[in-house]
Amino acid sequence: SEAGVPRWVEGPALGAWGGKLYLVGGGSQGIPYQASAQVDVYDIATHTWTPSGGTAMPQASDYAGVVQIGQYLYVVGGMSYIYEEVYLVQRYDMATDSWLTADYESSFVFPALTATGQYLYAMGGDPPGDELWTSSDLVERLALDEWLSGDWEDIHVPLPKATIGASSYCTDALAGGEIW
Repeated sequence: SEAGVPRWVEGPALGAWGGKLYLVGGGSQGIPYQASAQVDVYDIATHTWTPSGGTAMPQASDYAGVVQIGQYLYVVGGMSYIYEEVYLVQRYDMATDSWLTADYESSFVFPALTATGQYLYAMGGDPPGDELWTSSDLVERLALDEWLSGDWEDIHVPLPKATIGASSYCTDALAGGEIW
């Protein structure tokens, strides 16, 4: 609250590395509604924001699945405009301020995203081509050591209850080999 956020935003990704916070993408205010590719950087030591202080995302996105693994922030799916899905996994290296991308054929909006030592897991969310905000019970994974291939696999163990919006409203935890 000291410095305030440098722009109006909803559904962004947030990562932390090297004493800085990285506010990535998110939706802009106004009509027509659209996502931003902007990366704003907050320096924790000086309590200051640098708007557009990081390299912009390759594809604007909001309401994507987000998880941080070390210096990497993974932004999966989401939408670029209202009901226009993003078919990418975008990985931001906060240490080098650089991006890499891979395909994300499923292109869910609002998926929950978490990681284990071996995989990224995308769970639930709104399927592409759906303007009704429909929940899904899909659980799929992508091997971290092969993430650039974009080869997600359905693990055929659906969620007990279909869900939407978990990425934006819930937190994930890995304990004893279980994702909660």
